[in-house]
Amino acid sequence: MTMTRRIEGLIAAVLLLALLGSLAIHTLTARQALQWQLELRNRDAASALALALSQQHGEAAALQIVAAAQFDLGHYRRLRLQAVDGHVLVDLKAAASAGRAPAWFAQVWPIAAPAGTAIVSDGWREIGQLQIESHAAWARDALWVAVKRTALLLSLLALAAGGAAAWLLRLWRRPLRATVAQAQALEQGRFVEAEEPRLPELRQLTRSMNATVRRLRAVFDAQAEQVALLQRQAQHDAVTGLSLRSHFLTRLQDQLGASDVGAPPQAGASVGTALVLVRVQELQGVNERLGQEATDRVLRAVADVLHTYVERVPGALAGRLNGSDFGLGLPVPGVAAETAASIHAALVAAPALRAGGVNFAVGAVDGLVHAGVGAALAQADAALARAEATDGLAVDSSSSLDADPAGARAWRERIAAALAGGRTRLGEYPVLASDGELIHLECPLRVQVEPQGEFHVASRWLALARRSRLMREVDLAAHRGRSRPPHGRNRAA
Repeated sequence: MTMTRRIEGLIAAVLLLALLGSLAIHTLTARQALQWQLELRNRDAASALALALSQQHGEAAALQIVAAAQFDLGHYRRLRLQAVDGHVLVDLKAAASAGRAPAWFAQVWPIAAPAGTAIVSDGWREIGQLQIESHAAWARDALWVAVKRTALLLSLLALAAGGAAAWLLRLWRRPLRATVAQAQALEQGRFVEAEEPRLPELRQLTRSMNATVRRLRAVFDAQAEQVALLQRQAQHDAVTGLSLRSHFLTRLQDQLGASDVGAPPQAGASVGTALVLVRVQELQGVNERLGQEATDRVLRAVADVLHTYVERVPGALAGRLNGSDFGLGLPVPGVAAETAASIHAALVAAPALRAGGVNFAVGAVDGLVHAGVGAALAQADAALARAEATDGLAVDSSSSLDADPAGARAWRERIAAALAGGRTRLGEYPVLASDGELIHLECPLRVQVEPQGEFHVASRWLALARRSRLMREVDLAAHRGRSRPPHGRNRAA
């Protein structure tokens, strides 16, 4: 049973007890008053009749006539005159009147008064003692009427008091319900402050709950800020503010949709992702030459350029892959070349890079559809390697032969194996003067990366070989391939 039901039951019990107690007290008081009135009536009647009988000079017949006349007129229940010698001169009785009061009421609340007594005398001679008892039916009827009227009035008063108590209880329940709702909101993780009620006890409770809510809100806000800070520190680079490698690759994986490999794109739909890689070349040397603070400014300048695309292109993402490499993913196909050129131009014009004499390379790949992160990075890395070998800018498409799913490491291993296995070939292209005289032979080195495959020109493998520090093996392969002619030179270009 709820506390409200218990309070309502308590109020009802108290009102009922008060009603019954008040009715019982009123009934006792009224019965006492009526019994007192009945006793006075018996006394007065006995005194008056004794005076009338005293004037009859003791004649028995006269005494009986006067007594009978008064008995008939006075509504008495019994009239008895007893002589001094014990002889009963007059003994009149009347049947008891039932009255209008119920029999059970007469049994529960009986009304009885002592008989009125008086001395009948003839001068100085005592004739006898007179006893008179009046009917009590009128008193019981009067008491019954009074009890009914009082019960009705007390019932109306109890109903009014009960209604007022219920109304007040309903008013008092509002702050309790507000406190319960506040506690339920806390259970659900919501912080709600309730209005303070007028009742002092409930006001103190509500004030304490509001203080608890404010304190918990402050604690949870501080924890949320700390969690957000820790999450940002775990996912973002402290120097540049860009996503770290793991976070960037996770988002790039979602963007590439590698889980849907094999699902054909819808006809007419624009699909594909552009991936741009930016590398600050010789970062360690830059750090040694410029110092930590200036190097951090260089890195932040690169990050600012990439962050511009994140702000302007919906769905774009940027991250720092390692110390010197940055990545930019654009969920729009056909923009790799334009984006790479814009980034290259912005970096050329960046004051921090120009002042420090920093070199950088930008490689990009376009049209990535349902590709894995490894394959996408391998294609972009190959483009970045060519950019380092050329003018600092290179763009590939997703159909490039460099897009090996095994990644750039596999390409480096294949190139090293091809150089070590002698799968190389020198071409011969004569360079003639205007008069047709041979100046020298241009002998580019070609490498058969795949066994039994085609021989690739240097633009396809030289950048990766240079990054893998295989140039000594390349030079040795070129020297073994063909001796230098008397008036020319061999080149790997």
